[in-house]
Amino acid sequence: MLAFDNVLSDKVAFCAEYGITIQEEDWPCHHLPEGLLADRGEFEGYQADHLVNALDVRVSNTPPYRADWKGIIERHFRIANERVIHFTPGAVCRPRVRGGADYRLDAALTLDEFRRLLICYALDHNQNHYLPWYRKDEWSRSQLNKIEPTAYSWLTVYDREWFEAASPPPRTNPGPPPIVDWKQRDSELATTVRTAAERLRQAPGRPLRVSKFAIAQEIGEVAVIYKQAHQIPQTAAVLKEVSESLDDWAVRRIQWAAKNFHQENRQPAVCGQILARANVTWKRVGSVPIVKAALEFGLSDLRLGDKG
Repeated sequence: MLAFDNVLSDKVAFCAEYGITIQEEDWPCHHLPEGLLADRGEFEGYQADHLVNALDVRVSNTPPYRADWKGIIERHFRIANERVIHFTPGAVCRPRVRGGADYRLDAALTLDEFRRLLICYALDHNQNHYLPWYRKDEWSRSQLNKIEPTAYSWLTVYDREWFEAASPPPRTNPGPPPIVDWKQRDSELATTVRTAAERLRQAPGRPLRVSKFAIAQEIGEVAVIYKQAHQIPQTAAVLKEVSESLDDWAVRRIQWAAKNFHQENRQPAVCGQILARANVTWKRVGSVPIVKAALEFGLSDLRLGDKG
């Protein structure tokens, strides 16, 4: 809770309590956060409920033994140790030697003096920490102002010419997206859908199922057909008309298999050979009359062809 209180406090006044004078832009952090990532502890239970209800702040708790879920925080603990804490009198640096000196006897700082050191560390990190892999050339001017407010303010006042030459060009507002004439789009899509369904039906090789998704993928309009269905009623009706059920698809596969045997001038020894080539199960043949009729017609057509 002390850390949460510090997030909300004005950093100019906070630093002044420890004899450190800063400007607002040196540490611009005194706002209510949208969420808190906590390591269980006091943010687990009724206190967290009060915080959420009173301040409308989202609280998330990481599971135990999962330091990788809060890697930035864990890394900053190590950085603070390496840059500040391990250099203070009385610091505990592992490994300790058995029978060594008592580190508590070396302690020389009060709590306020130690907090002052950590404040100086935070200010130095905010102003001088540099990440060379950041693609700053892709930042907008508003992003630059948020990340480097001190340099941004100084350059705009004292070296405006260089700032304009080195900064990215101002981004213009593209305005509202173009208005879609859904009535015209619906009419065009309906025609395109009918053409694509026929193209899939006539495709060479093993028959592909002419499904709603296959048609949408064929014309490259999956998002429109599935997410804007309420805007395209004519297209939806055409899709329902031309889409193929699993039974219709099985009939078409049986017809294709029988035609293949006819082209090879072969008479299948058993009807199961047609079903195997068409990849249709006996269960479907027995339960769906039109599939059974298609199989019988294919066999009779092959027998008549052999007699001819």
